Amino acid sequence: MANQIVFLPGAGGRPGFWKPAADAISLPVAKVLIGWPGFGDVPEDPAVMKLTDLADYVFNQVQQPMYLVAQSMGGVVAILMTLKRPKLIEKLVLVGSSGGVDMVQFNGEDWRADYLKELPETAPTWFVDDRTDITHSLNSIQAPTLLMRGQDDHIQPLCCG
Repeated sequence: MANQIVFLPGAGGRPGFWKPAADAISLPVAKVLIGWPGFGDVPEDPAVMKLTDLADYVFNQVQQPMYLVAQSMGGVVAILMTLKRPKLIEKLVLVGSSGGVDMVQFNGEDWRADYLKELPETAPTWFVDDRTDITHSLNSIQAPTLLMRGQDDHIQPLCCG
C-alpha cells in the first residue's frame, strides 16, 4: 500500500481544493495537497510553462509510490505522471477530468472562454493555450483507475469516460 495520497486540483490551482476530502480520509497515510504555480495564490515557477511541466513539478515534491487523486485539469497531469513513471502511481482517481482527450468529439463544451472571463488574473496564458492530447496513450495505463463524472457535465460528458 502506498504511504501517501497526492491530491491534484483543477484549473483553480489551489492546494486547499481537496482539503475537505483529504481530512475525511482515515487511512494511515500522508495526504499531500498540491497547488499549481502561477494559479491563485501559489507563486509562479519559471520552469512550468505547459502541462507536462506540471507533472515534473509534482514529481519534484513527491517521489515515493502514491495514490493519485485529481480533478479536471489535474487529471491530465495525473495521467501524464502515470505514463511517465507508472511504478510510482499505485491507484488513480480522476474526478470530472477529460484526461487530455479532445472533448469536441464527444460534444463537450470548450471551457476556455468562460474560464478567462471568470478568472483572468489566475489564468496563465500557457495553460489556456495548452492542447496536450494523450488519447492514444490512455490504453497503456496499468494502475487501477476510478473515473468519477457528473451526469450533467457539459465540458466532459458522461460518455467520454
